[in-house]
Amino acid sequence: VTTQQRQNNKNNNNNSVNSKNVNQPPAKRVNVSRNNTVSVAGSNQKANTRNRLIKNLKNKGLSNNAINRFVKSYNNGTKGVNQILQEVKTNTKRQQNAKNAAALRQLKQLRPELFK
Repeated sequence: VTTQQRQNNKNNNNNSVNSKNVNQPPAKRVNVSRNNTVSVAGSNQKANTRNRLIKNLKNKGLSNNAINRFVKSYNNGTKGVNQILQEVKTNTKRQQNAKNAAALRQLKQLRPELFK
């Protein structure tokens, strides 16, 4: 066997190994719960996030209309959770400032001697 033939055999072996190692995406992990239902990992993540978002918005004391509006924008994919929470934060600050201003106006009207 000549050196050229050995080199060709070596190249052929390398080519056959490379053709077998085709890049494939990793298989999804499958979780099997105790009641034998099979769920694919990550498939329920969006629903869980959505439910946490709704719970978080309810805890902030928002009206149902505001909660529905924010959840709808999350469902559409136009806004993410962090973006919605930031918007809620600014809205609640704005509402609180409006309430404070209204209370101050009413106090000035009822007790003007306090502001002289």
